[in-house]
Amino acid sequence: INRVAGASIAAKDGVTIRLVPNNGANAIHGGGTDGGWCMRKWAIGKTTDDSVSFSLDSPAGDQGFPGAIVAAVTYTLLPDGTLRAVLTADSDAETPTNLAPHPYFNLDGASSNTPIRNHTLQLPTAAHKTKVDFKTILPTGAIVPVKGSPFDFSTPTALGARWDSIPVGDFEPGFGGYEAQFLLGGLDGPGSKAAVKDCSLALVTPAAVLSSPTTGRTLTLATNAPALVVYAGTHLDGSVVGKGGTRYAKHAALALEPQDPVDWAHHRDTFSECWLGPGRSLARVWELRPGVDGKKTEREGGVGRARAPSPARSTPRATPGRARRPPAADVIHAKLDRWKR
Repeated sequence: INRVAGASIAAKDGVTIRLVPNNGANAIHGGGTDGGWCMRKWAIGKTTDDSVSFSLDSPAGDQGFPGAIVAAVTYTLLPDGTLRAVLTADSDAETPTNLAPHPYFNLDGASSNTPIRNHTLQLPTAAHKTKVDFKTILPTGAIVPVKGSPFDFSTPTALGARWDSIPVGDFEPGFGGYEAQFLLGGLDGPGSKAAVKDCSLALVTPAAVLSSPTTGRTLTLATNAPALVVYAGTHLDGSVVGKGGTRYAKHAALALEPQDPVDWAHHRDTFSECWLGPGRSLARVWELRPGVDGKKTEREGGVGRARAPSPARSTPRATPGRARRPPAADVIHAKLDRWKR
């Protein structure tokens, strides 16, 4: 579960769930660095020519979480070059959750070693963000509109165009960049308390479009998650070494992290909740769709070829599957309608 203030959560029965702190007094990234989820290798499961599944079993009490959790993720490469991930999780007891991917992107290339300042970002449904305490990067519980602010990405905007003008209090002074959580779909969207929301059933819709003016590459993220964290690699310092020995410095890449609202457990009056337990599963979907100059690509013999896009349409609701049964991901795939090609 991503970022929990005080490393504690009040359970529905009033008992306090105490997690392993690993960020001062807080818990982040699934627990302690000596055994947290973010440090573990997942077991390889079913594989096909275009997909691979991974699973992770977490026993009751692991990192302080009360229930035993079985999580599984299936990555599938679709014919048009889209990478789809379906994440499922189940537990045998009431257990809070917020599973999230943390991929980094630089559309100039992994070894370009160029900052993403000139990349443009559009968040078509993100009209609000959560206010944070920049000292802890934890939400205060307040939800604020982004229109007219440095966080307004309703139209394609260069990442570096306004990050130096972010007001003190919304990010660490002097760092420049973004580490912000956006609620997708507005105040009545699935990330808000006003919405009737299940942490399994939601529509998969476009959430972000990232573009590079240098290469002309585009990447569209679609998801059924209710929130999106945007992080501009502000704390990258060259210590992380990637492909070709490239050291990733500050602003070397942008992270797009679809998830449930960060620290929802301490702001249940404003944020939606996500509990696992008997009869309640997690089913999250995210898709990464590549393009060139705003056009979709299809793979032919391993070579991307641009063609004119067709209008998007909403996909049907994803049906959660038991993580103990890998075919559950196949059921979700079958029920996800595709954009018209």
